[in-house]
Amino acid sequence: MIGWARQNSLDLEYGRGAEYGSCTPRLLTNNARVALFTMWTNARVEMPFQYLMNVAPFDEEGNRLEIVRRLNGIPRLSILENAIRRRPGFDMLLLRSEAELLAFQQAMQHAFDQIRHLGSGRENGSSACL
Repeated sequence: MIGWARQNSLDLEYGRGAEYGSCTPRLLTNNARVALFTMWTNARVEMPFQYLMNVAPFDEEGNRLEIVRRLNGIPRLSILENAIRRRPGFDMLLLRSEAELLAFQQAMQHAFDQIRHLGSGRENGSSACL
């Protein structure tokens, strides 16, 4: 996943908490550093929909639901639709096969491409920084 992030010119931000470390790939735009997911050292992947609500095009509920739909297409991965205002997570082991990892990367690529297409997003002064 880190290799994929680097290939896509994403900035990697490393964090350390009281218990677990993290790595968050971010897309740098003109007015924001946008994170679509965070990987934790406890083998969890977190989807920061709560913060994406402030970033075009994901300020529109339907676009966040599209990410959920794409992720739920991965076998055994299930994110509830009502989680698009929170930070749901899932076990990284659900991405253990090449096909599952590729499906996740394609879902994230689609989302990052939408942000890139809009340039810096809507000028609302917000960012999806965690």
